[in-house]
Amino acid sequence: MEAEDAYSRNGSILCLDVPEGTEFGIDYQVWEVGPKFKGVKLMPPGIHFCYYSGRGKLSPSGAPRIGFFVDVHPGEVFVRRWSPATEDFLELSEMDKAEVERFIEGVRKFEFDQFLGPYPTQTLQQWTKLSNFITPLVLEVLEPVGKKISSVYDKIDPKEAPFLPPDLNAESNAKHRPFFSDVGRGAPKGLTPQEVTRFHLDKSSLIDRVSERYKGDARGLLGELQFAFVCFVMGQSFDAFEQWKQLVRCFTGCDDKLETQPDLFVDFMGVLQAQLENAPEDFFDDLVTENNFLGSLLQDFFSTLG
Repeated sequence: MEAEDAYSRNGSILCLDVPEGTEFGIDYQVWEVGPKFKGVKLMPPGIHFCYYSGRGKLSPSGAPRIGFFVDVHPGEVFVRRWSPATEDFLELSEMDKAEVERFIEGVRKFEFDQFLGPYPTQTLQQWTKLSNFITPLVLEVLEPVGKKISSVYDKIDPKEAPFLPPDLNAESNAKHRPFFSDVGRGAPKGLTPQEVTRFHLDKSSLIDRVSERYKGDARGLLGELQFAFVCFVMGQSFDAFEQWKQLVRCFTGCDDKLETQPDLFVDFMGVLQAQLENAPEDFFDDLVTENNFLGSLLQDFFSTLG
């Protein structure tokens, strides 16, 4: 009865046929899987990030890391099956729906219980601090067409993505690349020379425009900042690292918005602090060697606060 209650309050992910030695992680914990591994149980409700690096004939030393987000609801079961041919999980569209339902029912009847590792609750607090602004809307806006995020990209057919915003060119994007906001764009057309200068000196108007993707809520961009950080640190995506830097540059360059919406920047500093506290050591090396990127931005930001 206690086990049933635990399963009903949490979620599970069943990972079938994953070869031994594959690197598999969820949120802030990563393992090299053994021969009995079939997934993770007791995942707390909320958004989580699963990632992996396969090993096989195509990539004996390890394939590029791939990851995907899941929004876990109480009692929910996700099913993934490994394909030896591609050395990757099958796309959901490639899986038999009736078979998936049988596997879900099997998990709920504890048929796979001994093969499912428990969610690492010792790192849940760290993960929560790194993801508390990643909402279902943030995932809807940013997730790639294939739902999987990788540093190795496949071109997509524009017909697969008719829902893309008009300022995003589907042909230039890729199946596994997130649809990040264009926060590095230049000034909009039609501005006066004074307004163009102001645009480059203060990113407040840019934050407002890009926030339209998140129904006008600038905290959606905090979610994007967390999304980018997770995809870089856990997913090893260099594109995500570049987006993270662009977003930090935006948030630290908003003089007007700092006065009108100070609570947003209190949240920003909380997000940034959690990221820096949980970043790998070489993360700081990259930031310091790149013209002291973070130090100079924060110095200017704190001088504005003063």
